[in-house]
Amino acid sequence: MAHELAAHGGGVGDATFVTRSIPDISPNAGLVALCTVPGNRAGPDDLGWHIADFLAFKTILGGYLHENAQTWLAHCDIAKLIKANPEAYTHGADRRIFSPGKLTDNIRVESPAAVLIKEFSAAITKTVDIVKKYEYDLVIIICGPTTLEQDAYFGNAIYRPYISSTDIRAAIGSDDCSAMVITPALFSAGWQVNPSFCRHARFNPRVERVHFMAKQFGAIFARSIVDKVTSWDCPMLDSSRVDPTRKGKVRYPGFQKASPENTMLQVALQSALAARLMQEHSDHSFSFDGSNDDWVKLIRTRKHRTLAEHQHEWEKLPTAQTPVSIDPDRLYQGNVFGGVKASQLAHLKHLIRDSLMMWQGVWVNELGRGARAKFQEFLFDEDPHESDCLEMVYVMEQRSTLLVMGDLLVDLFNLPVPDGKRCRDYDGTSAQSGRTGLTFDLMCKSIPGVNLHPDRSVYKFGKIQAPHYRDAHYVVTALGELYTDSTSLDAAVGRIRNLFDVIKDRQLRLLFENPDIRQKCRLWLTAINMPVLSVPRFNTPRLAYEDSSALPNIVMSALSISRPTTSHGMSDNHRHAENKTTGSTQVQKGPFTASHGVSNNHGHVENKIAVSTKAEEKSSPVKGSVALDKRPGNVIVQGKAGISLSGMTATSMGTSKGTSDGISDDTTDRASNDTLTKLGIRQKAMAYVTGNIAIVSPEDAKLALEMCPDLKDALLNRMLTGETIDPPPSTTQTPVRQSVTSAFPSTQERGDSRTTTGDPEQTTDEGQAVIPKLWVRPDMRGEEGTSSALHSTQVRGDPQTTTSDPKKLADEGRAAFQVQPVLWPHLSGRQNTNSSLSSTQPRGDPQGTTKK
Repeated sequence: MAHELAAHGGGVGDATFVTRSIPDISPNAGLVALCTVPGNRAGPDDLGWHIADFLAFKTILGGYLHENAQTWLAHCDIAKLIKANPEAYTHGADRRIFSPGKLTDNIRVESPAAVLIKEFSAAITKTVDIVKKYEYDLVIIICGPTTLEQDAYFGNAIYRPYISSTDIRAAIGSDDCSAMVITPALFSAGWQVNPSFCRHARFNPRVERVHFMAKQFGAIFARSIVDKVTSWDCPMLDSSRVDPTRKGKVRYPGFQKASPENTMLQVALQSALAARLMQEHSDHSFSFDGSNDDWVKLIRTRKHRTLAEHQHEWEKLPTAQTPVSIDPDRLYQGNVFGGVKASQLAHLKHLIRDSLMMWQGVWVNELGRGARAKFQEFLFDEDPHESDCLEMVYVMEQRSTLLVMGDLLVDLFNLPVPDGKRCRDYDGTSAQSGRTGLTFDLMCKSIPGVNLHPDRSVYKFGKIQAPHYRDAHYVVTALGELYTDSTSLDAAVGRIRNLFDVIKDRQLRLLFENPDIRQKCRLWLTAINMPVLSVPRFNTPRLAYEDSSALPNIVMSALSISRPTTSHGMSDNHRHAENKTTGSTQVQKGPFTASHGVSNNHGHVENKIAVSTKAEEKSSPVKGSVALDKRPGNVIVQGKAGISLSGMTATSMGTSKGTSDGISDDTTDRASNDTLTKLGIRQKAMAYVTGNIAIVSPEDAKLALEMCPDLKDALLNRMLTGETIDPPPSTTQTPVRQSVTSAFPSTQERGDSRTTTGDPEQTTDEGQAVIPKLWVRPDMRGEEGTSSALHSTQVRGDPQTTTSDPKKLADEGRAAFQVQPVLWPHLSGRQNTNSSLSSTQPRGDPQGTTKK
């Protein structure tokens, strides 16, 4: 079944993955390749390995694609460098040598970065005109310093100018072009391939979106996964042959016998996750192994040139005859990032400089300034210790991936895009408060801390390990724009937490598909005298969605939101529900459901994803929403009604000074508020004692004990022992009939009053958030007091490219070239050309396949 890619909520979404295999590229494709390495940083001990990548792709694709269908642009004179020292730019473990001549003749060189950006944008626009007309593919290759978002830098210290993925989409000019972008992998060997760069193009991968997300989440959850693998739940441990009494004495098998095997296993797990679960991630060479072809595993069978044919072309290059020199001080194993410490350190410092220069809103508070000072200290150290480098590697991988996670969650759940910006560009610095503040705390608790190398016992750069929570801030801001009550916000975070559980489960299973991980796990278990399984065994069923192919459609069918087109290619998503009575159209908003189950009485997540509609959930009785400020006794009420929280009074007229007993001046409002509060508290209490939610706040617990005397014993028992009770017949989790009201307040136009219906004694079924156990509100990390003074509105990017009209860019580029776009000859006079995605033409020289 074909999927339709959409910017939000449709198709597979972002299908980015890391691979060493050359993607399946049609011989009819249009190609634009860019090398951003400047001449002063082109040495093999710096950024020279990007030049080798550039020439490697040119070797494979240069003679395969039509001559007029490819554009090769460079920031330095590559031909001159190769002629002077060809062995300085060998590629791969087999050290293939590039020779000047035909390989380097048609590379266009532009030293000024601004001019090169214009030519790059113009070349994309010119090529798009052709590939869209004939339904061909567009392939963009960037070799040089990049980001996980596939932005491109030009090797200078100020990171200006630069090309963002937003700029590339602007140059393409539409979101329905079949475009693929290839950039270097940032945390392993190989290349990052995004075959779904334009989200509205037809695309039909082999795996569901959660599979891609398990790869894209990298080592975010490395700490919990390492903890699980090295515990009694290790998939390679034969638990049936372990003395049960031994498990009760120690938490970890072999915990008191730390060994080199344990360290090797932990490092292997971290490295594999950071490499996006790509195998052989220390070998920066093309892989021609058809049995381990990531493209075939993830996307589809190859329709064009096979890996064997690519290998035949590659092996025409000579190999270097000089002995291989291995740097004993290298930071990474293998030949990644140049294979020597100097080039690998240059790559690591690029990641740090990028974060300091480009991440908006991260370094403005006290904690951020302290972390920035530590990063700068590392940058000024010309020869940092290996352990310091490893700490930086682990931290930068998780921080960079978390920013991508923010984008993925906003895209997956069809949320409003905060300020129309990507997570890394978002410069909102206001501390979350009130209803979103509590949700922010909950979201922060959902994101684990950074995993560290097991030998890292002294945390020299400890301040950089403290999370900056930009990802949580970004996602919660998006949620706050959509939902106006705390119940819906908590439920939304619960759905996100459930998604995290699915991703961790998928990552664990993918890890043990790697023979290297299985072998290191066997060695560790053998070293601590534990029984070993021949194949991994998992203690819980695989967490999966009921309809995994429709994962992006977990947004409720009644959910609608109006938002402007964003600057990074995300289109408007207006969904209107027509009022059959009045004939009017109104925007509907409601909580999404991405849950894969609810906690059972034992604290485990049941193996099921609930994908429901708004009409299938029950209604919350709470009217309006409350935003608390930092001053004692103050509360701001949004909507027409309010509730009493922690001794603060919420009135129907906005802000009022609360009293210690929470008494309102208006008797009617007070009675209404008391009723609403009691209903909401009873729902939370019932959900808590039956195990549908893990915790309740201290304020809610106190109110529940006062207002619900019939639940007092169950509440105290749940708090003290963790035991739950079976729900009464009226609250049993059965399929909800259409007559039952939504679990959350209807959020139509912002500011409308909320109405409730239904039995007040009923509790929610699926609508409750799965809240972290032992939740303690985290520190605001120094953000307090920065909300009003530090709200930057800076616009990133080169003004010449970020806001330019694509048509104008094309006209300028053509004028600079003094030529007009030329169709590659075999297109002349062709009429009904099929898309290359469904092309069945034979492989070979494209010049002879369709020429008339």
